[in-house]
Amino acid sequence: MKKFKQLLSALFLAGLFSLLLCLPSFAATAPARVKKVTAKASESSVKLTWKKASRATGYDIYMKTGADGVYTRIASTKKTTYTKKKLKPGQTYYFRILSYRGSGSKKSCAASYSNTAKAKPVIKATAAPKGFKSYKTESGKIYFSWNKVSNATGYIVYKYDSATKKYVQATKTKNKSCYVGGLTAGKTYKFKVKSYRTVNGVTRFSSFSSVVTKKMPAISDDVSSVHPIWYKATVLENVTASPANSKTKRQVVPKNTKVTVLNYGSICKVRLANNDEVYIRLSKLKLTSELYTKKSYSKSLKEDYVNQSGYTSPTKYLIWVSTYTQEYSLYTGSQGKWKLLRTAKVATGKAKSPTSVQIRSITKREKRWTHDDGTYNEPVVYFYYENAFHSRLKKPDGTLASKTIGKPVSGGCIRMYDEDIWYLYENVPNKTTVVIY
Repeated sequence: MKKFKQLLSALFLAGLFSLLLCLPSFAATAPARVKKVTAKASESSVKLTWKKASRATGYDIYMKTGADGVYTRIASTKKTTYTKKKLKPGQTYYFRILSYRGSGSKKSCAASYSNTAKAKPVIKATAAPKGFKSYKTESGKIYFSWNKVSNATGYIVYKYDSATKKYVQATKTKNKSCYVGGLTAGKTYKFKVKSYRTVNGVTRFSSFSSVVTKKMPAISDDVSSVHPIWYKATVLENVTASPANSKTKRQVVPKNTKVTVLNYGSICKVRLANNDEVYIRLSKLKLTSELYTKKSYSKSLKEDYVNQSGYTSPTKYLIWVSTYTQEYSLYTGSQGKWKLLRTAKVATGKAKSPTSVQIRSITKREKRWTHDDGTYNEPVVYFYYENAFHSRLKKPDGTLASKTIGKPVSGGCIRMYDEDIWYLYENVPNKTTVVIY
């Protein structure tokens, strides 16, 4: 009973406030009542439209949240449309409009409000990710990728729990690839992925993707030791860094701290002087020099690495570029049965223009890439936008403008000897998987 009286009081005050805003003016004729108000909802807004009221010079918009809410004036407009933004999806909103004529002490309102229009913003469901697959395994980890889902805020990968017989969240990401760690060699796992969309604090999930079933291979110690090129770097500003392993805690890394970048990307895995490993955004780092080796991996290790990692390719070829040893290896075969066909020294990106650790595929090729000054590379095989395998730079007369191979000196592409790039150009088809690591 008490709550009912409070509601009546609130409604009375709201009505009184409206009357005070619209005191009758004997000098002006009151406008007609607004008719045919409609409300159309999107994900987080509602658009109102109505018929123009005769003699009206403007309109006051009133809204209440939920059937038990209290109307409040949210806006005034001289148009016959209005959009209320930043609404919560899943909540029903009610609207009504009061027309008025004049302004100030001469403002007069219609005798009554318009009809009530209601709408409920609803988040559009995202599609289940397609192309879900595992593309690499390493000690205790499986790496996954999938196709981008339009309008998705992010993705959640789920792992099947045999104890509960349910899929439980394994990891969450805003990228279209990730890895799941803490896995046991020789054990078989099942995974699914969902996309989701979040609007104004409300989240809606897609259905599950197809299932990926993967048996964890035994990773040898030699293969576990393989890593990409490292970089020395300086932290550009104070950064709160997230831990990169269970032994490290979240911490502040001060400006000008010297660190070692273990894995280069938009978010870098970094080792501190005390051996803690953390994640720091690339934009917060200045790479100063490269840490690589002139030594080569053995043939058996090169084969073990791609086979134990579980790499796949839609063609009978697979390419691995080791940024640490500055070598390229070309394989033939299939997943788990790759055999080394060719290997040679290359030159990858220098510290100011690193070659990103990534898994791509050959997209296209061209016989010559001529620069504005007349120098050229011949031929060129692309694997990611303008990133490509290509020959060393040549002058217009065909002599070498740059001879360096076997150390990181390029602008991000993979520089090769002529015989190696020509073999790649003439024999290895588009769509062949390219592993940069």
